[in-house]
Amino acid sequence: QCDGYAAYPAFARTREDIRLAACWAHVRRKFFEAKANAPQHAGFILLQIRHLYGIEAQLRQSGASPRLRQAIRASQSRMILKRIAETLRRLKETHTHLPQSSMGLAIAYTLNLWPELQVFLEDGRVGIDNNPVENAIRPTAIGKKNWLFIGEAEAGDRYWPLFAQAARSGCFDIMAHPDLIKKFGHRPPGDLRRYYEPAIQACLDANVAIEINTAGLFKPVAECYPAPDFLRLAAAADLPLTINSDAHAPEEVGRAFPQALALAADSGFTHLARFQARQRRLVPLD
Repeated sequence: QCDGYAAYPAFARTREDIRLAACWAHVRRKFFEAKANAPQHAGFILLQIRHLYGIEAQLRQSGASPRLRQAIRASQSRMILKRIAETLRRLKETHTHLPQSSMGLAIAYTLNLWPELQVFLEDGRVGIDNNPVENAIRPTAIGKKNWLFIGEAEAGDRYWPLFAQAARSGCFDIMAHPDLIKKFGHRPPGDLRRYYEPAIQACLDANVAIEINTAGLFKPVAECYPAPDFLRLAAAADLPLTINSDAHAPEEVGRAFPQALALAADSGFTHLARFQARQRRLVPLD
């Protein structure tokens, strides 16, 4: 059971014994975030979700078995889901909300996951959400970045071998944010070629591209990923390069690309790599 992260269905397609169930807590969060801009419609959906959780609370309190949960959900929860689906499809078909508005995004998120959001109706063993799992791993998730790089002086010794290992794993076509470690204040002292050169060699060995990502310009670190010194070494090694940005919000897409192009040219790159269906081709930088 999971949220809408694209990696989960991609993994599930490789296994016949996995069936994904989606999480209603994530859906509820989407509509809660949309409520300020669409109080009537988001409020209605939140009310229906509250009814679903009310049924689940009664099932927990009564200690219902999986078979009984399935039966009660079929008789009580199914009609609520039908009402939610009909409302969301009507709002989508009538273009009531802009697709990139918070309500439009909440509608799209929910309808895209609709088959997975109904799984809990069909199997009483499945919860309405995966909150128990998320609550169990939260202490680890909160601390994992800091725990990985405890001790700033040794942070690079931990980070860069992991980067090289990831590059050689075969899982990636592009190694993104190569020196992301600097975002967390970890800037190892001395000549960083001791880290950069093995990382670049790992990318060459695996035929993996790197990226310039403009996200760092808008963080406290105030520079692109990776650093100019890394890029100059990568260009000298003829490592393929892409240019990317954050995309957590529409306004972030393509942000500061002219600066990234200038940085690529200044570092010695003459081409950019473009990908389609994991196939790479090079195009002139200009």
